[in-house]
Amino acid sequence: MAQIDLRDSDVSVYLRGDDLRLDGASCYFWAHALGTRWHLTGQPLRIESGGWSATPNRIHLKPDEAQWHCSWSIDPHDPTPLTDVLGTAASYGFSFAGFSSEVSGRLSMAEFEIRT
Repeated sequence: MAQIDLRDSDVSVYLRGDDLRLDGASCYFWAHALGTRWHLTGQPLRIESGGWSATPNRIHLKPDEAQWHCSWSIDPHDPTPLTDVLGTAASYGFSFAGFSSEVSGRLSMAEFEIRT
C-alpha cells in the first residue's frame, strides 16, 4: 500500500450537496495510518447547496493535535500520534460527524488536489 506524507500539505476541493440533509453534521477531512484515524475538526468543510461555490475549500494539514480529533485507534489507550499518521498516511477522505440522524442526499466533489 502506498503511503503519502501529508504533514503541512494543502488540500483544495469543491463540495456540492444536492438534496443533502446533514441533520446537524459537519464535513471534515480525515487521515488514517498505523491503526489510527484523525479528523481535522478545526477546519470544517463548506458544502454548497445545489450548485458549485465560486471558490474551493482550502485547508492546511498542520500536525497540530489541537485542530484534530483522534476518532479511532486500534489501541484506544495508545493511539498513534498525529504527526506519525500524517507522515505515513495510508488513506484519507471526507466524512460527516455530529449528525442526529442518517445523512442523506447527494454529495459531489470536484477538483480535489493535495499539494505536498
